[in-house]
Amino acid sequence: MRLLSNFLLVSIAGLTAMVAVFAGIGVTTIDEVLYQNSLHVLRAEIGSVARTLETKPDRALLSDKVLSETLRDQMRGTGDSHFAYSLSGEQLFPPANDRLIPFDKSTITRLVDQRGGEGWIVVEHERFLSHFVFLPGSKILVGARIPEATVFSGRSRYLDSLGIAALTIMLVGTLLAYIISRALTRRIGHTQSALEAISSGEFGIRIEGADGRDEISLIQRRINEMADIFARRASEREAATGWLEENEQRFR
Repeated sequence: MRLLSNFLLVSIAGLTAMVAVFAGIGVTTIDEVLYQNSLHVLRAEIGSVARTLETKPDRALLSDKVLSETLRDQMRGTGDSHFAYSLSGEQLFPPANDRLIPFDKSTITRLVDQRGGEGWIVVEHERFLSHFVFLPGSKILVGARIPEATVFSGRSRYLDSLGIAALTIMLVGTLLAYIISRALTRRIGHTQSALEAISSGEFGIRIEGADGRDEISLIQRRINEMADIFARRASEREAATGWLEENEQRFR
């Protein structure tokens, strides 16, 4: 039973380690996929805004009303937060009284200086994934941002699926390990019983099913061969003893 317990413990530990490794790799991969997907969405949204505004006359003198209407229409369709700034750092969209948390001055300056880009932006200790560009033929920076929690919202669904899969693997693996260990301990038990019988003088004992190619079968065949040798020698000894007894009676 100690072998059975140890085998089960080692098997469960191995399965746990395997699940942990694949979980770590999976989380890293899904995070990268979610990150790239979110960037793709932001690029598509800002590209759509830029194409819409390019159709407006006098792009260099876009009115706040036209800009706001275009961005609001885009936000209603996507649900993401959009923003727009002038070269001087003036916030053109959303209005100052909007619920959107505004960027601080250093962030605005950095965005304007970069003249376009993408990546993480921290706003009041909250991270946002953003993509922003300067509109062609104008002096307006437009962009969109998504909260980090929204970017990685799909991670929880992945982790739930991973947990179910890991639990299934653990249960099936434990069951298989139990079945295999029971088969091993049963064969070892038969081998031990045969050795005990041979040591007590029962040389006619034989272990069935010793025709496999594994190590236990090899040991069992050696035990059967040893039992054959002992049985043959016992038979020879009995024959010699009988011959001596007959001769002794004859000479009396």
